Amino acid sequence: MTTENLPIKKGQEMERIKLIAIVTLAILGTIVVLQNTEPVNTRILLWSITMPRAVLLLGTSLIGFAVGVLTTFFLSNRDKGYRNEPPPV
Repeated sequence: MTTENLPIKKGQEMERIKLIAIVTLAILGTIVVLQNTEPVNTRILLWSITMPRAVLLLGTSLIGFAVGVLTTFFLSNRDKGYRNEPPPV
C-alpha cells in the first residue's frame, strides 16, 4: 500500500508543508554559512571589527528583523489609539 492512497487531513498537510519549508531554509542557511567563512573587516562608527562574513550577514539580518517587528508593533498600536476615540461632533 502506498502513501498516495491514504487520505491526508488539512492539518497534516499544513504540517508537512511547514516541515519542508523549515528543512529547506536550514539547508540554505547552512550553504550560506559554509560559503561565507572568510573574515571581513567591518567599521562601526569608531570601532573596527574583524569577523566571518556569515556572522556579519546573520547580525544584519537580525537587526533588520528586529526593526521590522518594532515598526509593525508601533504602527499597529498607533492605529488602535485612533480607533478608540469617539467620532468628532
